[in-house]
Amino acid sequence: MNILDQILQIKDFREGRAQAAVQVERAALERKAVARDAAENQLNAFRDDMATREAQLFTGLMSQAVQVRDILEVHHEVGEMRSQERGFANVLDRAVNDCKAQEAVVQSAQKVFLRAQVACQKFRGLVDDDLVRRVREAERMEESDGEEAAQAICRPSSRDVQGAGDD
Repeated sequence: MNILDQILQIKDFREGRAQAAVQVERAALERKAVARDAAENQLNAFRDDMATREAQLFTGLMSQAVQVRDILEVHHEVGEMRSQERGFANVLDRAVNDCKAQEAVVQSAQKVFLRAQVACQKFRGLVDDDLVRRVREAERMEESDGEEAAQAICRPSSRDVQGAGDD
């Protein structure tokens, strides 16, 4: 195995490693997208429940005579729901940011893979060119050896020349 083949193996290895890294990062992106979707679904479900609960609370206030304490309790409960909603929204924001960051990591890994792939293809072309050059050189050498052999056969040896002179 010559040095070019060894270098090509290294380049193939690096390309394979870069491709594996892309797959790993894509899988991580998929997990983060699932987490983002779950956070979004959780926020939407909470908002739906919150809207229903607020309607119930306000209907309760409007259906009867209430004291200030009842109004303050409703106000407090609505405030707590708003705080929980902000918590769910923050989780969603973090999940969205995680997805964006992971998308950037995937793009970076894809660029590394693409560079490795191009380098490997270029080097493979060089190895192929070198192989063609070596085959042509071997063929040329073989033809040259064949011509020398033919000349040796066709050319009388010194013995033949001496023997012809003795006659």
